[in-house]
Order: sequence, then structure tokens, then C-alpha cells
Amino acid sequence: RNVFSNDILHDQLQGEMQRLRGSIYLRDGAIPPSDLTSDGRHWTPIDEESWHLLLMDDEGSIGGCARYHVHPGAARVEDLRVAKSALAGSAEWGAAFRLAVETELADSRRLGLSYIEMGGWAMADHFRGTSECLRSVLASYALARLIGGALGICPATERNGSAAILRRLGGRLLEVSGTAIPPYFDPGYGCKMQMLRFDSRTSVRRYEATVQQLMASLA
Repeated sequence: RNVFSNDILHDQLQGEMQRLRGSIYLRDGAIPPSDLTSDGRHWTPIDEESWHLLLMDDEGSIGGCARYHVHPGAARVEDLRVAKSALAGSAEWGAAFRLAVETELADSRRLGLSYIEMGGWAMADHFRGTSECLRSVLASYALARLIGGALGICPATERNGSAAILRRLGGRLLEVSGTAIPPYFDPGYGCKMQMLRFDSRTSVRRYEATVQQLMASLA
């Protein structure tokens, strides 16, 4: 219901989103120039198979974005993008990481919830540290609830305080037998990362009213 279909507008918005993401990632040192297309887009195949939430400014331009890839119920660890992360290849924590994700996938199937990989988060300077930046994160809970609820995983960079923000808004480190899997260094991004898990049913209580408002807006 309430779907507006416009392929031309979709392509325009996706291109603008990818250029914003590319410019921010390049400036932050998260990607080399070779990762961008000739017109400056940070394009990945997973973009074509994912939901994107876009934060628009007063002029209708994109000031922030986040990607949500919903996996089928039969998904395995090796089907996830995080299976190729530096953490997954760690000699010390790789096995624990795999076990933690296998447990999360099993829980999502048992509870009848979707399993979502979150990524592609980028925020223009004029939105960082604002209430709109906060709302853009809380919108992830709203979207996940609208599709029936979800467990999620997100490799969050410690650069620019992204991981700290997400942990204040409900993100938790993956655990195995009560032991948290610690932050790790990702040479691809050139910084420390935290592998966070989310449960759309349990947002931060003080922001629950905002999540409900966002659900109504998105619907």
C-alpha cells in the first residue's frame, strides 16, 4: 500500500545517494578513489537488492543515507556480507564470530523475524550531531517493524563516533556464551570497527514515541 513507483526518480535518488556516500567515504579515508565510478558514485551490487532510507534536506537534496538488506529465512553465515569482514577472517575471533551470527540467524528463524544487514551509513556535515541524524537511525527500527520485525547486524566504524552513536541507540556487541566480541581493526576501512547487533522490538525506551511516529510516517 501507499507505494509510489517512478523508475526515473528512483535512479536519480540512488545516484545522488551513491555520490554522497562516495564523497564522504573518500574524504574520511574509508575508500580509495578507485572505488568510485567515473561520475563519483560509490556503487555496490548490494544496493540493487536493498532498502535505503534517505534523509532529505529542505531543498529536497539527500543529506544522509543508510542501507538495509533483508535476507531470506534460509540464509547462512556465508551468504552475508559480514562473512567477508576482517573479523570473520580473524584467527582469534573468527570462529566465535561465526557462532554468534549462526545463533542470531537461528533466533530470527525461530522468532519469525527477518534478518537484516545494515550498512552504507553516511551523513553530510550539516546533519551530523543533529536531531535529524538521530531520527535517521531510529527510522531503522520503524522500517524493520513495518516489515514484521527483524534482528540485524551492522559493522560500525569507530571513526566519527558512529559506533558510539549506534550503541546509544540500541546496538550491542555480538556475544558468544556471554562474552562480547571486541572491536577489531579493518584494514579495508583503515580504522577500528565494532560488529553490532540490533533487535527491532527493543529500541531505546526514551525514543519509543519517536519510533512510533516514524512508523506512521513511513507507512
